[in-house]
Amino acid sequence: MSNMRASLSFVSGVLLLCGAIGCAPGNSGGSGPKLQMATLQNKAGKFVEPSITSAQNALATVKLPDDLIAWVSDPEGDESYPIVTYSWIVAYKKYADARKGNAMADVLTYCVTDGQTESEALGYIPLPAKAREKVQAALAKIAVQGGAKGETTLDGAGATFPKPLYRKWFTQYNKDHPEVTINYQAVGSGPGVKLLIDENVDFGASDAAMTPEEIAKVERGVQFLPMTAGSIVLAYNLPGVDNLKLTRDAYVGIFLGKIKKWNDKAIADANPSLKLKLPDQDITVVTRTGGSGTTYVFTKHLSAISEEFAKGPGVSTQPNWPVGAKAKGNEGVATLINSTPGSIGYLEYGYVTNGRQRK
Repeated sequence: MSNMRASLSFVSGVLLLCGAIGCAPGNSGGSGPKLQMATLQNKAGKFVEPSITSAQNALATVKLPDDLIAWVSDPEGDESYPIVTYSWIVAYKKYADARKGNAMADVLTYCVTDGQTESEALGYIPLPAKAREKVQAALAKIAVQGGAKGETTLDGAGATFPKPLYRKWFTQYNKDHPEVTINYQAVGSGPGVKLLIDENVDFGASDAAMTPEEIAKVERGVQFLPMTAGSIVLAYNLPGVDNLKLTRDAYVGIFLGKIKKWNDKAIADANPSLKLKLPDQDITVVTRTGGSGTTYVFTKHLSAISEEFAKGPGVSTQPNWPVGAKAKGNEGVATLINSTPGSIGYLEYGYVTNGRQRK
């Protein structure tokens, strides 16, 4: 673990990766226009704004199975926002060190009970009651050797998507239980899963879960535990253009590189009140670099609504995008959009709504 921490800094007992993805706010810090979020057409054909409520409507349409892995690729319902995802912490099923195992179960119990009250303020969706019950039941099954408790450190790594909420939770838990320190590296879902498989961390975090092949590599077994949920939004920087609506065909076309101008008919027809404001300007698409759970969820949605997209680029944590400037992490995508007029990209709802809180 010593090499892995060489370029890391500690903030309130929580380990944050600096340099690669930065520790700066993802959105509204500094000068430049505030990012806007497009209103998207859902499966029912309705245009729905991203919000906590519209995301909860989407989650309500999906039953969480026994393995606690559920996708919300294209939810039903007139009031459902179309791109919503659970985000998982992945724990081992067995911990040889009783202190680590007991601390792990206790920390995550806090996260799915009292910690849920912190979710909405940071732009995350509190888990449905039935999901919280299933997570608590799964935590009770984490096996440890003995019942010892005491001073210990838990190291985790993975998704950038839930980093601000995890930082809030882990910092508060450390204040209440100073004998337990939780270090979390927001390196992306793919690298986090690899660190878990290689047993270089005590827990991973992923928005893309794990493949059966990856699960089979972990001798101690893994337990998926949804901790929170959130919406993926299409944030854009188009000065003077508010309340932009995008049909499903329009935003698929943008990310396939087929819709290239902001005044394209597919966009203009859905926005009659904005026709005179939509500029004859190239669309700069911003995508993610590296293995990303956010990218996986977004491409899973695009593949669910577009046969053409499903054939290529398809569902992937690191697809071969046909168009786009690339940025690292949710923070990097938000920063690049913020500094590039005429741009659009996908990122997590809270990075737009609460950028200043997400340091």
